[in-house]
Amino acid sequence: MRLSVALLWAFVPAVALAQTQQIDDAIKAKLATAKWVYGLEDPAGGFHVAPADPKSDAVRKPSLRATSAAVRALKYSGAEVPNADKHAAFVLKCYDPATGGFAEPGGKPDVTLTSVGVMAAAELG
Repeated sequence: MRLSVALLWAFVPAVALAQTQQIDDAIKAKLATAKWVYGLEDPAGGFHVAPADPKSDAVRKPSLRATSAAVRALKYSGAEVPNADKHAAFVLKCYDPATGGFAEPGGKPDVTLTSVGVMAAAELG
């Protein structure tokens, strides 16, 4: 009994130190993910599909699919969704009450985008 307790005390610090590095790496990865997703945020609401290209003068528009994915990525990484009210307003702007479906701004509703819009709306409350 004494030998097993002595062995336990000998190996516990080694196991604790090994887990600490893994935990630190996981936290750093989640923070890097959240930082990257925050960079895709549109100030008016919604998220962009990709980071801005400094060489391009094209006007970027937020996407319903990107917004849903960004909100879920932030949720799963443990980060908070910034300006959630603006993003919820963007998702509601994509809703078409005549058909009951969701569409990208200026597009036509379809089944896929409706399911993405419902998931985004559910995540944003």
